[in-house]
Amino acid sequence: PCDYRLLCGRGIKNAHVWRVHRPGLDAREPLEWALLYDLPTNAAGSLNFGGFLDGGRSVWAKSEGGVVRLWRADGTPDPPACSAPSEDLKQSKEAFAVVPADDGSASDATATPGTYVVVGGAYSLKVRDLAGVPRPELSLPPRPSAAFSRRSAPRTITSMAPATSGCAVAFADGAVAWYDAAAGTLLELDAALGAPPAVSCCALPLG
Repeated sequence: PCDYRLLCGRGIKNAHVWRVHRPGLDAREPLEWALLYDLPTNAAGSLNFGGFLDGGRSVWAKSEGGVVRLWRADGTPDPPACSAPSEDLKQSKEAFAVVPADDGSASDATATPGTYVVVGGAYSLKVRDLAGVPRPELSLPPRPSAAFSRRSAPRTITSMAPATSGCAVAFADGAVAWYDAAAGTLLELDAALGAPPAVSCCALPLG
């Protein structure tokens, strides 16, 4: 309960996986930090998106101009590992997120079985599984009414948070949508017409 994992890029193209540990229950005690993995991505640009899969035992990340790379990083290497078994996902340069589609547990594979990639689109979110097979597209929520359209930001994505049962999507105009992973349908939308941008990042627990 006092052991955490953090994935970040710190303005560089590599993906760093940190172990953040609180030695006691006293919140005033200092945290202990340890770099577990220094994972090179496949592009020269800085890290754009990333996250954990398979209960934190797999890592995915995407740098600017590159495709999604998956790593199997389920250990606690000492000293830190510079790399881990990896796999590149073809045709994923426009990807926003890698969403686990089921609760399967990967044994030898890099990522959870059934995992699929959500990629950008002008009027919908295109979805492919790891084998490249298309899944039903996720339709973007309707734009604000014409009365507010000139004051509202375009319906563009700022952040996505994947979970086993679906994914949360934050848009530039402040709307947040929840999609069902299996059916690929929009379940809920929280958006006030004409509201200013209010959400820049969304996150969900791994459980």
